[in-house]
Amino acid sequence: MHGRPIEAVQRASLQQSMETKPERVDRVTPMGVGFSPDRLRRVARMEGHHFWFVGRRWAVAGYLKAIGPLHGRVLDVGCGTGTTTQWLADRGLNAIGLDRLAEGLRALHDRQPAIPLIQGSAEKLPFGDQTMAAVIFLDVLEHLDDQAALYEAARVLQPGGWLLASVPAMPWLWSARDVAAGHHRRYTHSLLEARLTEAGFRLVAWRYYAVLLFPLILLTRFLSRCHPRAIDYEEQPGPFLNRALTIIVWLEITLGRWLRWPIGSTLLAVARREAIDHEV
Repeated sequence: MHGRPIEAVQRASLQQSMETKPERVDRVTPMGVGFSPDRLRRVARMEGHHFWFVGRRWAVAGYLKAIGPLHGRVLDVGCGTGTTTQWLADRGLNAIGLDRLAEGLRALHDRQPAIPLIQGSAEKLPFGDQTMAAVIFLDVLEHLDDQAALYEAARVLQPGGWLLASVPAMPWLWSARDVAAGHHRRYTHSLLEARLTEAGFRLVAWRYYAVLLFPLILLTRFLSRCHPRAIDYEEQPGPFLNRALTIIVWLEITLGRWLRWPIGSTLLAVARREAIDHEV
C-alpha cells in the first residue's frame, strides 16, 4: 500500500495541507471554495450529536445490515476527523480512513491509534487494485472530481465490492451553505446514477434523506440567500431543538423502510462493482 501513513501525517505541517491546489471539476453548479481546515473543525463539532449526522449514520447502518458481512477492508474516503471511520470500526469492520487534510487524521489517531489512516487523494487512491471490500463516500463526491474518484473506487474494489455514498440533492437548493461547505455541485438522482454507471457500477438502491425536515431546510436556504448567518440555526440548533429534530429524523428513517420518499435534501445510494442478483 502506497501513500502517507499516520506517522508521516503527524510530521506533515497543516500549512502544507492548506496550500494544496483545488481540484479541477466539472462545473455542474457554481464552484464552492474548497473544504478547508476551518470547515473541518466546524463539522467535527457537529458529527457526534447533530441530528443530521446521527440520522445519516442510522441510514448507513440499515444499508450495511442489508448488504451483509463485509469480508475485507472498508475504506472511508474523506474521513475528516474520523467519526464515521471510528463508528465503522466499532461495528467490527476493518475500517481504513483516508483524507486530504492532516489535521483530521491526527485527531482520529489521538483517539484511536489502532485504526489505519492514510493522507491522500480520492482521485488517486494510494491502494492496489481489488484490495477493498467496500468504499464509502459520505458527503465527499460533491467536493471533488467525482468521475475520477468513482473510477478509482472501482479500481480498488474487489469483484462484487460495494460502494456507499451520500451527496447533496437538488441543484435548485444551491445556497450560501453550499459555498461555505466547499461544494462544487448538488445532484439529481439521474446525475448520480450516470456518474456511477460511467465508472462501472450498478446502482442497487437509493433514497432521499432529510425528507420530513424539508420545509425547515427550504426556509433556512431561502433566508441564507439574504442573510448568510441564517444557516447557523441549521448547523447549531440548541440542545432541546436538536433532540426534537433527531426524533423526527428517526421517524423518517423508520418509515423509510416501507416508503419511498419523493424528495429530500440528500441522496443516499448503494452500488456494486458488478451486476449480481443480491438486492438491498
